[in-house]
Amino acid sequence: MSFYYARRTAEILREEGFIKLSIETKRFLFYFPWKKYDTLRNGIKYDTVCEVKTYQLPVAELEYSIDGTGEIKESEGVDYVSTVLDGDWYKRKESIYDGIKYRSLHKRYCEGASWQETLYYDYISDDFESSRLHRKYPNAASPIEVLEIYDGIYEDMRRNGFREESHLRGCIGPDGTYIISDGRHRLALAKILGIDTVPVEVYLRHKQWQELRDDIHNNGLCKSHGEHLRNHPDLQDVLD
Repeated sequence: MSFYYARRTAEILREEGFIKLSIETKRFLFYFPWKKYDTLRNGIKYDTVCEVKTYQLPVAELEYSIDGTGEIKESEGVDYVSTVLDGDWYKRKESIYDGIKYRSLHKRYCEGASWQETLYYDYISDDFESSRLHRKYPNAASPIEVLEIYDGIYEDMRRNGFREESHLRGCIGPDGTYIISDGRHRLALAKILGIDTVPVEVYLRHKQWQELRDDIHNNGLCKSHGEHLRNHPDLQDVLD
């Protein structure tokens, strides 16, 4: 675990700078005790483990995305996103292919368009100084400087493949669907480049899915569950 945190620290510092690292460090120190409490509570409430897990998943099967945990907290009226959460938060998912990010990156790298010709450029230029991307990359003086960072990520991924340490983060909806919440640019680039699989850290499951995990653990996989679930990565620990 300590190796993971050291590796993640180096990754944030290298890719996003000291300011982003400071923000993430404060967030970690605030939420770490909550995570410990959450693990204990869910360990009592559910029969199967509700821990964060990382899976190597087929890129073709990752079709949906959702805004990050901040928006999930706001939509559900909670202060902390548990590893298991009830509610309708998953209904806010959208198709990766319909989003501005994927369409703009596809136009840039598959059609040879300039950044100025993409919807993403228009989107972040509208109010660049207060945009999320400007906060993420505070040293970038203009929208083009931010977007050129993705040129570097694209070229690195084209040459070296998808770096394991740059895993995506996501959730699982009530029916077992994976929903990516962090790393949507990298997922879009992986799709554009034809990469087969990417690592996805699952940090949140819908309550119905967790209850299904318990049911299968206690009673086995039956016809009512659906045979298609037999190979679901998040069920292998309860099927064995």
